[in-house]
Amino acid sequence: MISVITVVLNNLDGLRKTADSLKFIKCDHEWIVIDGGSTDGTVDWLVWKNGDRLRWISEADAGIYDAMNKGWSLAVGEWVCFLNGGDYLIKCFDHLLSEHSEADMITGRVAIYHADGRPTGGLCPKLHWDRSDFITRCPIAHPATFLRRNLFYRFGPYEKNYFWVGDFEYWVRLHSQRATIVFVEDVISGFQLGGI
Repeated sequence: MISVITVVLNNLDGLRKTADSLKFIKCDHEWIVIDGGSTDGTVDWLVWKNGDRLRWISEADAGIYDAMNKGWSLAVGEWVCFLNGGDYLIKCFDHLLSEHSEADMITGRVAIYHADGRPTGGLCPKLHWDRSDFITRCPIAHPATFLRRNLFYRFGPYEKNYFWVGDFEYWVRLHSQRATIVFVEDVISGFQLGGI
């Protein structure tokens, strides 16, 4: 089972796009939405959308990584994927979880789109990476990354005091602790420029 965690604040259109893309998940899954107290109709939509695969909360938080930690602590799946409001899957990834069952983390690529939805032609990361890349650049695309849920307990949660780079700090932490990280060439999700 995989737990897809979505953090959102006043981005109902992006949340709908994220929700529509979950059709690419063929394995057992749950969707956890952590809303930061939206005032744009997001809560009404979540009430309407509520179902057996969706769990959500709407409350103030201390930023993106605090919200992500809330979602991770609620997850019950063996794997966790952070697909935040506006991020979306563009292909099925289920086979990767079984092909790399020994991994602590599996990470692929995202296709980058302009804010209006036009493709930029860019991919993140651009090239295959190795462990030395952690020193010079962040080679991991969060919306195309699958983490073992137990990493939250083995290595702790995201550091919520980092506004922008809490995920980069986490990747470095996993790397320094020699977690098993598998990179795949697959383009798994889409990311639109704009927003935070």
